[in-house]
Amino acid sequence: MAGHIQDRWYKTEPGPDGKPTRVKTDRYGNGLRYRARYVGPDGTEKSKSFPDRQKRRAEEWLAETAADMSRGQYVDPGLPGRPSNSTRSAGSPGRRLT
Repeated sequence: MAGHIQDRWYKTEPGPDGKPTRVKTDRYGNGLRYRARYVGPDGTEKSKSFPDRQKRRAEEWLAETAADMSRGQYVDPGLPGRPSNSTRSAGSPGRRLT
């Protein structure tokens, strides 16, 4: 899995001397700064955002997700995981699960 961390507050543009220069974006200072992105096993792009000064946390999350995928333990965060409260238990008719 190839993923990456996007910095939404800065972008890299060629400077006057041709060397790359970091430039503030229109989003600078607003919203969550980092977005960790990867392509899931189903071929769709997934992402999670992180606040300023938490790039390392975003990198760790991305590495954990990649490890889960390689071990076969990946669970798509967009899939419903639990039954709704209206599902009744076989052992206690008439009672809702909480």
